[in-house]
Amino acid sequence: MIHRLIHLFWDRSIAGGDAIFSTETEKKFKRSVIIVKLFYCVLFSISLLCLSGFSPFPKWHTLLSSEELFLPLWPVRWINLAEWSSSVNSIMLAFPLTTFLAVCAGTRYRFIRIAVFLSLFLYLALVSSFGKTDHYLHLFLLASFLFIFLPERSKKKEINQVNYLKIIWGLQLFILASYSASGLFKIAGIFYQLYQGQVSALSNEGLARDIAATEFISNHKSILGSMPKNFISPVFTFLLLCSYCIELVSVFIAFRPSWHRIWGILLILLHIFILLNIGPDFSFQVVLIALILVNSPFTPSRKNHEPSWKFITRPSRKNLRTRKN
Repeated sequence: MIHRLIHLFWDRSIAGGDAIFSTETEKKFKRSVIIVKLFYCVLFSISLLCLSGFSPFPKWHTLLSSEELFLPLWPVRWINLAEWSSSVNSIMLAFPLTTFLAVCAGTRYRFIRIAVFLSLFLYLALVSSFGKTDHYLHLFLLASFLFIFLPERSKKKEINQVNYLKIIWGLQLFILASYSASGLFKIAGIFYQLYQGQVSALSNEGLARDIAATEFISNHKSILGSMPKNFISPVFTFLLLCSYCIELVSVFIAFRPSWHRIWGILLILLHIFILLNIGPDFSFQVVLIALILVNSPFTPSRKNHEPSWKFITRPSRKNLRTRKN
């Protein structure tokens, strides 16, 4: 029964099962290869940023002088058995080195992609082992893991393009599912607050309270945060609820290739709205959304779809004469 329901959902969502992968396969594959190459270029740039003084994560010199504050997560517990400075230096240097190799030949060799995933995994575990776990690069970590399984070209046969596309689509699905999970928890939080008699997002003060709480915790004022706090309006409540709904239905967009680009732009605008009003900066995630969704290889070609305005315009005189004849 469950097996039939899954197949029914797949067929109805993609209109024919593997149609998303079987049409214009060559074109989609070429775009996917470019996306993977750009992904490793972006990741290499991030690795250089993490080594610089502008890193949003703990600086290199700060890590070297913070051994007494180290609360190791399980991937880096081995550091307690090794020399501190050597371990930190090795992890910090492995991240840019492996991503540079991936830029040069990451799409050709699987062992390089494995090395990128491990270096990023260890780096994030290291910088998160001081009492706070940031999730700014977790989607990049997931992407680097999924890209390990990209099929490779061998001497005997060409690369399996359909399997290549399925990995890219799987990444899109997980990214959109993460937004749906976020929206689900936020909407569930509204019902919980209503049940407890608390002020929820349905109140005109909901956004203002969220901004005030975030500013108090982070000790940092957002760019436009004063506006919702000083001008209580149902407009802000409407925008907040719209953002929850955009997140909630995101997972279904994975099965609608024609909506990939539009939804990617909506999610980017959502992050800009959050940055300007509430404060958390998800710039890295915005770059990944632009790369995977806005530039989605599954977006249908315009040649295959007639614009909607074509069906409401008046027919030309030439077409009318042709019909009469």
